[in-house]
Order: sequence, then C-alpha cells, then structure tokens
Amino acid sequence: MTITSKQVLLTSYIALLSACSGSSSDPSAGATPAGGPQAPVASNNVVIDKTEDDARVFASAAGDLGKAMNDKKTLTARKVGTVADLRKRDAKGVNQFTKQAVTVALQKGANEGDLDVILDGKTYSFSKADQVKENDGKILAYERDKNDDYFSVWSQDGEITDLFKTGHGYSKILEIYKNYNGGILYSAAVIGTETADAKLATLPTAKYAGSAKLNMRPVSGYVDNKTHRSRLYGDLTLNADFGKGTISGTINKMQYRAPGTEYKDRVDYAGQLKMNEAKFTENGFQSSLSASSDFKDTVKDGIYSGAFYGPEAQQVAGTLRAIIVKDGVDQSALGFFKGVD
Repeated sequence: MTITSKQVLLTSYIALLSACSGSSSDPSAGATPAGGPQAPVASNNVVIDKTEDDARVFASAAGDLGKAMNDKKTLTARKVGTVADLRKRDAKGVNQFTKQAVTVALQKGANEGDLDVILDGKTYSFSKADQVKENDGKILAYERDKNDDYFSVWSQDGEITDLFKTGHGYSKILEIYKNYNGGILYSAAVIGTETADAKLATLPTAKYAGSAKLNMRPVSGYVDNKTHRSRLYGDLTLNADFGKGTISGTINKMQYRAPGTEYKDRVDYAGQLKMNEAKFTENGFQSSLSASSDFKDTVKDGIYSGAFYGPEAQQVAGTLRAIIVKDGVDQSALGFFKGVD
C-alpha cells in the first residue's frame, strides 16, 4: 500500500493532538479561563468585511504556515476561526462566564525562536526563553508572567515551534490564556494560510478526517480546572461540496475526560455531535452544532465555524461553542476541530 503525504499529515496531526491533550502541563495554573453561551447561528454565508479581508494571507502566494511565518508575514485568525470567553467574578464573588470578542494574530519575533502575539491590536513579545518544554522534550507553548500579567499560548496540534518549520501544514490551532479586563481570557484561534475564495468554486468535493476537542466548565460557580474542567474528544468527519458551496459532518467516537484526570483515563461517551449543513460562497462557514438522539447529555446553542487552508483546501479548521447540560448543570463548552482531505 502506498502511503500518501496527506495520510502522513493526518496521522501525525491526530497523534500530536492526543499528545497535547495528555500533557502534564496545565496552562491554566496561573490563569484559569472558561467558556460561555452563544446563540445558534443560521447556516447562511459568512460575510467578510474589508478589515478582515485585508488581513488574509493566501497559501497560493505565501506557501505553507512555516514559510509564511519565516517570511515575516502577519497571520491573523479569521472571525470564524476565533472563539473566546471571559471569566469574571460577580458582586457575590461567584465566577461567571461571558462571550468575548477578540482578535488574534502572530508574527515571527526579532530573534530566532521569538514569537510576537498580537491580541486586540497590541503586540506581546515572547522570547525563546519563554518556551515551555515537556518531559518528553516537546515544546508546546510560550508562557510568561510579567507584572502580574499572565499570558500563555499553547499549540493544540503539534509543537508550537512547528510555526517556524516548513512542511508542517497550512494551519495551526492555538489556545490562549491571559489576564484580561479584570478577569481571565480563554481563546481558541486558528492561524494559517488560506485557500483563495475564487479557487474554492473550481474544486470538486472533499472528505476531511481529523479530530475535535471541547473544554467544558460550569457556566456559574466554577472553582478551578482540577475541580470543574472536563473535556470531550472525538473523531471529525466533514464533507465539502465546493460546486454547491456546502459543508456538513459529524464529531463521533466521542470520549469523556472527567475533571482532575489524565488523558489516559478518558472513557467512551454515547452519541455524536452533528455539524449541520453550512453554505459558503467565499472561504468561511458557520452553522449549528446539535446532538444525535443517543447523545449522553443535552446540547444547547451549539455552533461551529471555520475555513479552508492550503492552495487547494487541503485542510479545514475552526472552532466550536455550545452549552452542554451535564447532570443538570449548564457546562460552557468551547473548542476546535481540524481535518485533512
């Protein structure tokens, strides 16, 4: 059997996502963000405004993610590829979560191994000394805590240093934790080199396979990750018909990881999440995320959104948001997905 480069990339992605998920490091040790509710969005076309359009970088001209970063391109996460929540205490001191709009961009820093993260237009510089190395030698994050301003950026699909290497695909998923507006920010963002809008209509169909993850925390009364953060993992299948401008799929073979447990302790979780059909004419889509009839818990206000990456849409990636009612408690679920054709 011949192994294609696409198969290698997909296998590597799933393995590295599992490794990141099982990391002993907890980026929320210094800051513990959480999720929040969002109303469902109809499966209509995504509107790209001029500011967002001007910031886009296309793979057909810029190459893959590593080449674009090394060429000092500023890569900005799309709105459909960014999701964020703010955790703040109310007047009674109880943690509450609200949806937060943010902008995220990356560029290579001044020196080798340095990374600049641009959050809401302000640049935060990380040096090579800020890299977080795991026990197995993998470098998964940049982390700093200066003047009580905690900030960390964690790769969710391989080492974060892959940002500076060619041959590692067209997109990368990041989780960001930061002190923010009197609370704690959590954001998931997709950075990458996109497929050009005009190219999409010339493509046939694609079947993407990959992985998805949701972090879940109670909407009200959250204490800390060890006590309250649980996770859902699943296999991703997305089918795109570029001629029709549609995409839909599922997150299946789901597993649950209870608060305070390791990745190896996850257990099977009944049902699947349905990524209902979204329409697109340009590169970007969004639609509702709902549960199958046998799903273990209740899902409310679910939404998924994303975009295509690579000169011929070789990758798809985006974000997830929902309220999952578990044991009678609203859990704010925030996460991401990524697949390879």
